Amino acid sequence: MGTNITGTKLTAHLAECCESEEEALFGARMARMNGVRVQVPLRWSDVDAYGHVNNVELLRLVEQARVLAFDRLGALGEAIVAGGLLVAAQRIEYLRPVLYRVAPIEIDVWVTRLDVAWFDLAYDLRDGDAPAARAETTMAVYDLAAGRPRRLAAAERAALEAWRDEPISWRRVGRR
Repeated sequence: MGTNITGTKLTAHLAECCESEEEALFGARMARMNGVRVQVPLRWSDVDAYGHVNNVELLRLVEQARVLAFDRLGALGEAIVAGGLLVAAQRIEYLRPVLYRVAPIEIDVWVTRLDVAWFDLAYDLRDGDAPAARAETTMAVYDLAAGRPRRLAAAERAALEAWRDEPISWRRVGRR
């Protein structure tokens, strides 16, 4: 059983153990960025009793980033979402607490894997100049009218392929 670390001690602990390696990973990623960068505003209601943005709210920020990213595809992105796009799986790794501020948080969104009827979207969340979290969602394209999965159309695949970049380098937490 680990030590219970909360509040300011948690912030200091995460900053101490993650900063140099995380900054290097994020810096390398920015040098070769495919995909899009979106800005997502924080809401006062996102903050929890510990004074930072709640972990569940960070997933909502990821969701909003995905919506904004597909908006950048114009009519094609609108068609993908309207036709049916389901979250099949998601993973998030918290790197440091995000404190509330008026300025939006920047989130980079890109494709890491592309298959016939699904794709993985990756996200880097930055709190100012510091990496705050990374996430990945597996998205399945779905035919709402037919009630079943469908294949990606050639134009959809080409648009997503243009956003393709390297997969996330997850930290290994604990041993299994």
